[in-house]
Amino acid sequence: MQAAWDNPLLGSPLGVPSLYVAQIDGETFEDCPELNVHYAYGPPQLGEGQVQIRSVEAIQMPTVEPDVQGDDQAPDPHLEARQVTAAWQRIEAWLCDHAPASYASLKAGASEGA
Repeated sequence: MQAAWDNPLLGSPLGVPSLYVAQIDGETFEDCPELNVHYAYGPPQLGEGQVQIRSVEAIQMPTVEPDVQGDDQAPDPHLEARQVTAAWQRIEAWLCDHAPASYASLKAGASEGA
């Protein structure tokens, strides 16, 4: 099966010109939740042949085994953010290896302050 990054028009249109969504199966990347990747491709949102990822959302977070340290330990409030960050890093690595043109078109993310 060809990935949306190999052919950006394989994503599902969102009803707005040049906006799409691609679903990434959680099995594609180890320990990765299923993801919806919203992106823009080409005119009128972007220039011809350009791809820009607009958002990534986890559809279902993977089940995390509980720590064996005891029940009195509070849950980690940053766990989900770290999991999504790790998943995004795996997506970028995959793009770099399999879709270098799409990888090169990625913009820098928001700063920590933003």
